[in-house]
Amino acid sequence: MTTYYGGKFQGIQSYIFSTNRLKEIVGASELLNVICSEDFLKKELNKMKISGAEIIQAAASTIKISFQADEDAKKFEREFIKTAREFVPGIEYSQTHVEKKDGCNDADWNETLEAGLSTEKNRPATLYYPNLMIVKRDNRTGLPLRAEEMLKVPDYNDKGERIWVSMDEANRRKFQKARPAHEKLEDKLLDESDDENENDLTMKLTGITPTPERRELPLIIEEISQNFIAVVHADGNGLGQFLQDQKENKDFDIKTFSKNLDDCTVTSARTAFEEIKDAYKDSDKYPFRPIVLGGDDFTFICKAKDAVEFTKKFIQEFEKNTKDKKLDQKQGSMFTVCAGIAFVKKNYPMHFAYELAESLCSLAKGKAKNLKREKGLPEIPSCLAFRKELGSFAEDFENIKDRNAEFIFGPYAVYDRKNEKRPDIDDALPHIDDLSEVVKALESNNPFKTFLRNWMSEELVNPHSANLLKERFTSVAQGNDEDKYDDFKKKMNKLLKGKGEEELNLEKDGVSPVLDILTLISVKDEGGKNGNN
Repeated sequence: MTTYYGGKFQGIQSYIFSTNRLKEIVGASELLNVICSEDFLKKELNKMKISGAEIIQAAASTIKISFQADEDAKKFEREFIKTAREFVPGIEYSQTHVEKKDGCNDADWNETLEAGLSTEKNRPATLYYPNLMIVKRDNRTGLPLRAEEMLKVPDYNDKGERIWVSMDEANRRKFQKARPAHEKLEDKLLDESDDENENDLTMKLTGITPTPERRELPLIIEEISQNFIAVVHADGNGLGQFLQDQKENKDFDIKTFSKNLDDCTVTSARTAFEEIKDAYKDSDKYPFRPIVLGGDDFTFICKAKDAVEFTKKFIQEFEKNTKDKKLDQKQGSMFTVCAGIAFVKKNYPMHFAYELAESLCSLAKGKAKNLKREKGLPEIPSCLAFRKELGSFAEDFENIKDRNAEFIFGPYAVYDRKNEKRPDIDDALPHIDDLSEVVKALESNNPFKTFLRNWMSEELVNPHSANLLKERFTSVAQGNDEDKYDDFKKKMNKLLKGKGEEELNLEKDGVSPVLDILTLISVKDEGGKNGNN
């Protein structure tokens, strides 16, 4: 009787972003990437002397294996939990197993396995470290330190000098893994295979020989930006529903589907990266750092000014690739993605930045799902939402949304309008290209930008006064440069679908895109020192 084993690391994003050191973020990502790889699992199966097992899924924090005997599944479950807690300390791992019943297909046992994992997830977590008062602790994290001879790990300061730092066991493992991790993440993103000479990749990309202090993908946040960065989280739409729908499909092969989905995500990221990397061909490092890339998830950190265009290109390529690979063979349709972009200062707490990006992604997903239901669309439309956080105080996005409801204009549709038409989406969602056109019209026009900032401030306090300000601006702008004013008005009214062309409109149904416009203007100029450009 075939028995299926399932395991899942819980809260991977919280674990990865529990530190503000980019090296530890990269190391945490790589620890999870390694333990959820086929090579690692095959070695563990060999160590346990288990034969005949088939690895079905090993990506995106999830492990699924089929065993020929129930005893083998139980043995793996018993032994692997110890390996997981030792290899990736500080994150909870849930696991279970189910026997395959007669007549059930891949979707059936997968649903049962996922239900079992959800149950295990709710069990109380076990501390992986001794929580005693006499234990010496890390001054930065408050977690217990290891034995004295293992307290310190090598690092390099800004001058390239070797130094030693102390840290708890969880972050020590993250930190040490960061050194080799960048080559592996680079390979995945840049479509380069592993080579015996790790220098070959570097020489091919930049002509620079790598050293511990000099690399192509940054390991220090300041190498991405000295000011604002973007934390981006993209997640596929409707995957759970799709798997449930396959219960009647006897030919559905979850292993092949998982591999093809992963290939589409990675290929889409590579294509999007190709479009931005040429701008930095003369730089020592690309200001871009993938954190999670696999399954239908993509999380990364980049320069603020590159985030929207990169995310748009990634989503468009993902739609195209999933359609070309015919992942949904029954419908012959594509899979879609929603994304959230958090623009924050480089020293902003990373876990709060990720939470903001995730909540923006959820906002986009919620609007997209409602639109699919209302319009009867074949797929949930891809879209993105973004927000710029100017302060250093972290706040729940729901509070931000309630306080600034009249300026939460997104999410924005991102489909490729050059090659396809989607009128149902156009009627319901503003398109990111229309927003970009308004931004281009204003980038070098300081009086118009000043007016928008003043209008937004006035609108929050006195809408009547804001309307008088708009009338006064219209009169002056038409007198000074009517062509520029007409161009701005035309693009603004196109963004606010359904409005007439006779006068300038700054809002639709009580909601205005002005804050989004000013945000993109500010991040496109890397200066952005006070968030107002």
